[in-house]
Amino acid sequence: MALVVEEQRAAAAQWLDSVLKGYGLPTAEWDFVAASGQRVKVEISTRLIEQGGRLVEVEGIARDITERKRLEREILEISNREQQRIGHDLHDGSASNWPASRL
Repeated sequence: MALVVEEQRAAAAQWLDSVLKGYGLPTAEWDFVAASGQRVKVEISTRLIEQGGRLVEVEGIARDITERKRLEREILEISNREQQRIGHDLHDGSASNWPASRL
């Protein structure tokens, strides 16, 4: 838990506890602090390893998804800007089609 950013540690600990109990979501996203001090978005996938009906370990795979998340935000921002532009264009275009006496 030491790598998870401080404000997410309690929630990450609860998530891990629920995974260990077998009812947590197997995949979660957390912000980690890299060795460079930079904040990194990480997706962690887990699975429980059992032997003889007894939990012996949790296997996890962590992926750096920082760039993917940045691109997703960028796509949303572009989409929002385009929706606003289209709305403006439609509004401006419809108003210009009205006769001057109606404006």
